[in-house]
Amino acid sequence: MKSLSRAVFRRSRLEEEMDSELRSHIELYSEDLIAEGLSPNEARRRARIEFGTVGAVKDECREAIGLRILGLLGRNLVYTMRLLRRSPVFATSIIATLALCIGANTALLSVVDAVLFRPLPYPEPDRLAQITMHFESVRGEGDQVAQTGGVWAGVRDEATHLDSAVFTQSASGVNFAMDDRIQFLQQQRVSTGFFRVLGVEPALGRGFTEEEDRQGGLAVAILSHGTFSRIFDGDPSVLNIRITLRGEPHTIVGVMPEGFETNVVADVWTPLQPSTTGEGGGNNYSIVTRLPDGVTWPQAEA
Repeated sequence: MKSLSRAVFRRSRLEEEMDSELRSHIELYSEDLIAEGLSPNEARRRARIEFGTVGAVKDECREAIGLRILGLLGRNLVYTMRLLRRSPVFATSIIATLALCIGANTALLSVVDAVLFRPLPYPEPDRLAQITMHFESVRGEGDQVAQTGGVWAGVRDEATHLDSAVFTQSASGVNFAMDDRIQFLQQQRVSTGFFRVLGVEPALGRGFTEEEDRQGGLAVAILSHGTFSRIFDGDPSVLNIRITLRGEPHTIVGVMPEGFETNVVADVWTPLQPSTTGEGGGNNYSIVTRLPDGVTWPQAEA
């Protein structure tokens, strides 16, 4: 690489050195042939024949240090630029296509990195799992992540060896209001124990209780650290303050630590209060579970 870079920046001098070196080799070989008894003209002719043409030998030297490739690349680039200049519409479409492809690949790589390579931002992520339903039908078979309230009730009541929680699969926009402060926030609803299962407890306050997570339970809320900093300036006296979400009064009971995130971008969390009818009658929930110490995944799956 060092010799290649040196060759790129000293190309004219290198060409002169190659010419001088090749002439020197031919003259020395000619002198050897003259010493063997050949005439000077015949010796020079034989030397050029056996040594090869100067241009071909120089090409071999250029290829050895990469200059030939760079030369071809430069000529191709100049030719391409001329064609694009003659057809500006075609050039614009090519550039736009390249930009879209590069952008799409960058986005795809970001998703792959986050999903496959980067570890989950929770303690002992290898002990976390999402419960899925495997089904078989005349149309084939597959796995379903979305669950009904009935499935959640079964996991909660029967799989007592697992620490599980249920949550909505997406956030929804809600209007936040308190005094003269009005914001549009993203709300995710989660069950009691959700933060405990993930292994991240609130930095301030507490999580939701079972009484709050039942139909008709108290309306409470937990703020993200970003919302806590942006709206309340990081004031720790925010606990037990009354706010309004979607026109309904809620009491702030906790604040999550900085950097905490779930499967969706959320500014505030409220109790899910799951049911087996209405919303719970459809596939609107997801279930996350943590494997307790001393329990293996084969035991849990059984």
